[in-house]
Amino acid sequence: MDQQVNKQLNIAMIFDDLMIGGWTTMASAIPGFDRNRINPVIICLFGKGYYADVLEKRGFKIHFLGINKLNAVFKIAYLAWLLRKNKVSIVHTHLLLSHMVGQTAAVIAGIRGRIMHVHAVEKDPGGIYSLWMKWISRNASMIIPVSCAVEKTFLETYPSFKGKSKVIYNGIDVCEFRRRFSRSWFKRADFKIGPDDFCVVTVANFKSEKGHRYLIEAATLLKDDGIRFLLVGDGSEKEGIMDEVTRCGLDKQFVFLGTREDVPELLSLADIMVLPSIEEGFGICLLEAFAAGIPVLATDVCGISEIAENGKDAILISASNPQEIAEGIRKFKEDTGLRGSLSENAKTKILDFDIGKVIQSYTDAYCQMTGNRKEAHH
Repeated sequence: MDQQVNKQLNIAMIFDDLMIGGWTTMASAIPGFDRNRINPVIICLFGKGYYADVLEKRGFKIHFLGINKLNAVFKIAYLAWLLRKNKVSIVHTHLLLSHMVGQTAAVIAGIRGRIMHVHAVEKDPGGIYSLWMKWISRNASMIIPVSCAVEKTFLETYPSFKGKSKVIYNGIDVCEFRRRFSRSWFKRADFKIGPDDFCVVTVANFKSEKGHRYLIEAATLLKDDGIRFLLVGDGSEKEGIMDEVTRCGLDKQFVFLGTREDVPELLSLADIMVLPSIEEGFGICLLEAFAAGIPVLATDVCGISEIAENGKDAILISASNPQEIAEGIRKFKEDTGLRGSLSENAKTKILDFDIGKVIQSYTDAYCQMTGNRKEAHH
């Protein structure tokens, strides 16, 4: 019998922070691991955030490094010491800075199990970061891309990577999401949405690749005062998008809600969700819409087509095309039968992305790294 079958694995899960975002599926999965097999050692480079509070309330200890440019070298050395102290078997890092800091510390600590979780379409960061990432990827044992599209961009960007690759889609706790959705306390009037208005919700941080400006252009083309747009998220381009809404005379139709911890409840207001991204590694907000039975209009880019099937559980359109966005919204507004059929199919599709299946896939990846074969017999 393999000597490692019953061994508890100490897994260092290293994040930039634990704020809300699509990449924090891993953080939401942590409480679901079988603690007899997986012991999470949770490390944040910068600050706390929503999931940090959630995990601490569940009894998890989180190590906050408080890293910055002045103390980076010392903190990397400290992290290597922390990994050794906790007898870590595998280091699992997320996003650019976590990769650079966490993977470097893993090499210093002599930890052979090194996983890079790839959450977005990979691009060469340039400069010294580029050299650093090429060295890290060459030394990584495994990557976990969130979609096949993301996997492809990583392998193209870092051809020196010779480790294993295991695509694991993001997921959500479907039962918990539906519980919160069904118990929403929100009323449409709270957001100046009339009883006969058609409500479009977009959940995406304000970055150029999310395509908000095409949604604004679509609203201009629609010329329909009976449509309301609720935009959830923050980011560097938010102010510019708000200025564009004002310039187009659409202030009465758009509501900017910022970052929210109550997306399940907010979706109770929606007639449809629209994701106008021009680039999207996965699109976890689509899973949230599926769980709630909210019909989806999204662009057919990168990882989205791996989640949604056009005409069955969503309508997929071309990217960077405000005309198609406008036509899609109009079609959804007029065709209740379409909304109903997509909603029912999406409620079934979401079960493929339940957090329990994701947790098992992560566990299998860890066991694959360490030679533990027990995962095959669940």
